[in-house]
Amino acid sequence: MALIPLPTVGTRDITWEISDPSISSRSIITQRTKILMQPGTRFSAKVDLSVQNAVEARAWKRFFTALKGRVNTFELPAVKPGEQATVTPATVAIIGGPYMGASIVTAGWARPSPAVVMQAGMTISHAGRLHVVQADVLAGAAEFGADPNLARIFVGPEVDVNTIATAAVRVASPVGTMRITGATLGWADLLENYQPLSFTCEEAF
Repeated sequence: MALIPLPTVGTRDITWEISDPSISSRSIITQRTKILMQPGTRFSAKVDLSVQNAVEARAWKRFFTALKGRVNTFELPAVKPGEQATVTPATVAIIGGPYMGASIVTAGWARPSPAVVMQAGMTISHAGRLHVVQADVLAGAAEFGADPNLARIFVGPEVDVNTIATAAVRVASPVGTMRITGATLGWADLLENYQPLSFTCEEAF
């Protein structure tokens, strides 16, 4: 499995969705519904293209054929360019590990004093997985002895695999490692113009 570079031209829009698998059952006695959550929460996306010229068309044709269906993967930006640019540094590292659950402890913030370094609703990624920040992130919290280099990040979906200590966490420009959801990709070549195209993909874990 290879990581194929995503073309830098022709992307019009990216629409994200999140799937939380679950099983529901209803008691025949109480009529209450019971929901059983399952592991494997996964992000998916629809990528809409607006190819303007032959150069852009060739870039996407090369990309589609290089994917070899679902065999190869690619990195898809999870936020708009510059949306989280105020988050510094661009990456931090998980410490301690292995970690599982609703939070990870990170190092490398290098703030001069305790400060909120990320806001709830922002996105992070590590090892190709995407997570949404569930609470404002404070570097230098009391649990770390006010060390402004350290911060705990509460995330959703929860981290459901053991993460490696010192693994990089992308906080300024998160990306998801994705693969297409079907085995077929295509394009339209017309004589006078290029038509908008789209494809769907999901996290590749």
